[in-house]
Amino acid sequence: MYPGLISCLTSLSPEVRRRIAAHHGLKEAEPETLARRLTDPVHLRYFLERMDSAEREGMRFFLFHVGEGVCAESGLRERENALSLPPARFRMALIRLRQWGFLYGLRRKWGETVYWCPPEVRTAWLDVSRKGPPLLPPATGRIRCRETGGRGVWHALFHFLVLCDRQPIPLTREGGIHRRWRKKLEVELEEWEGDFEDTPWAGRQEPASVRLVRDLARLEGLVRERGGVLEVDSARLDSWLSRSWKERFRRLYDLTRFRLLESRPDWDAMARLMEAHRSEEWVAVSTLLEEWASLAGRGGGRIQRDAVVRHWLKPLCRLGWIELASSSRGILWRWTPFAPAVCRAAEEETGMVQPDFEVLIPPFFPLDRRWQLARFADYAGGDHLLVYRIHADSVARARERGMKEEEMLALLEQIAGGGVPANVAAGIRQWCRRVGRIALRQALLVEAEDGELIDELERIPELRDLIVERVGSRVLIADQSREKELRDRLKKMGYPPRSEEVTPQATGADPAEEGEGDAVPEDFVVENRYPDLTEAVPGARNLPRMWTSGIRSYHPATVQDMVRKAIQLRLELRVQEKNGTVRQLTPRQLENRAGAWTMEGENGGRRVRIELDRIRGLQIRLPE
Repeated sequence: MYPGLISCLTSLSPEVRRRIAAHHGLKEAEPETLARRLTDPVHLRYFLERMDSAEREGMRFFLFHVGEGVCAESGLRERENALSLPPARFRMALIRLRQWGFLYGLRRKWGETVYWCPPEVRTAWLDVSRKGPPLLPPATGRIRCRETGGRGVWHALFHFLVLCDRQPIPLTREGGIHRRWRKKLEVELEEWEGDFEDTPWAGRQEPASVRLVRDLARLEGLVRERGGVLEVDSARLDSWLSRSWKERFRRLYDLTRFRLLESRPDWDAMARLMEAHRSEEWVAVSTLLEEWASLAGRGGGRIQRDAVVRHWLKPLCRLGWIELASSSRGILWRWTPFAPAVCRAAEEETGMVQPDFEVLIPPFFPLDRRWQLARFADYAGGDHLLVYRIHADSVARARERGMKEEEMLALLEQIAGGGVPANVAAGIRQWCRRVGRIALRQALLVEAEDGELIDELERIPELRDLIVERVGSRVLIADQSREKELRDRLKKMGYPPRSEEVTPQATGADPAEEGEGDAVPEDFVVENRYPDLTEAVPGARNLPRMWTSGIRSYHPATVQDMVRKAIQLRLELRVQEKNGTVRQLTPRQLENRAGAWTMEGENGGRRVRIELDRIRGLQIRLPE
């Protein structure tokens, strides 16, 4: 994901921020202060009145074409050919938008610079562009059928993390999940293939549901690939579990939104219209697209309704963010209560512990406590409440990983808001006693040839803090973490030990892979500079002043040179024909037809062709 507005501003030096702030009447250039001004609707309406048509066209380009993506040089060239504006003037407008803090230059690691408009800026400009209220008109008429998304993507992600924590998932050499585990996860997770066609998670060997939760876990940094397995990153998981539901919903929505729009960044404005609709009322898809079209105008292109339903609304519904329905108005959508645009799902802290060893918890039970419950109970589905079952194997699993019976019973008391059924408490205690009566541990052994030497070592004061206990007549157990210190002290005291060959055990940890599985590294850095207007046409300063100062007559060879230079720099020409007519056009091509040189270009979107021998005077027009 690309940086937000605060991140962009923080990446700039105080001097660059001061120059941006000056355009907005600010003396203070702190990132937070500047970000508030750059997204203030009153200020933006005032600023909009001062902008010329090229600058407005530049903002519209980033709202309705670039959207959630970035625009490289090649993308600008493609867009320039479809603009009614001269390319140089359009580029000048983009540099002004950068000087004002609405656009930013991001540099790729390999050196290419791209344009980026932060989401906060796009949302603010879209709100200013709308003439009506932020709420879309509600749909009327009887609803025929409805479609809901089940538990939601957060539930699937949580369940995947539980499974990954219980047993790290083996990976193939190519980094995919082994077939046996793919089948196991496919059974454990919901089937989402039909609604995920043409999404980033479809069309691979792994089921779409598995690819989805693995992708989200990786983006959040909750899992890492190490030693040929996929394992949970415990430190980051603890942080994720401790978040509020509102914060977790917002982050997961942003990640899924980013992925779904990654190949359709021009749909970003449509998505923002939906997000501005902070209501649970039904809205017709046709109404949404009509609102988008009224803002985008003729230059905004078209969005097909069927494509929106198939590639955007269906996946959103399956992920749990919206509901879908049909009526006489066609297909309708509305936000679910836990979508970030509404987000009225409240955390519920109590459940029930049944005598049949089933634990019932509400859907929005605190996730850190649900994680602790999942350590000694297995998820068994459920409708309005989530069902977990406690049994001998689940309790044994928790005990083997160090969870005590007191912790299990204390958690159940918290869930129940009081006492736990006597048979459940007795069952847990009984199952716990079967496990952990034998402990396996690694140890550093100090072995001597006879007991007298061990007696002698035990009497040395400098070794006492390194010795844990004595085992038999010829063996001591020492602190394994201080092996080097023990070896050095023994050498110093005249007891140099010999080293025993030990076959190394595979731990699954490869130091070279320590950083793998972290959140996706950022491929861009924000350019920390204030752009100059001369960057719009880098070669313009080298043009002869005579060519740009006014219309003049030139030798035919010079006219050809001027046309070629205007084509190269994508500049406008002012042409005076022999009959006195003055035209203004952007030349695209110069060719020789049957010995006559002809120039082709555009003027206000219309194709223009002029033979050079009809030209009396010429001027290369620089953008102002």
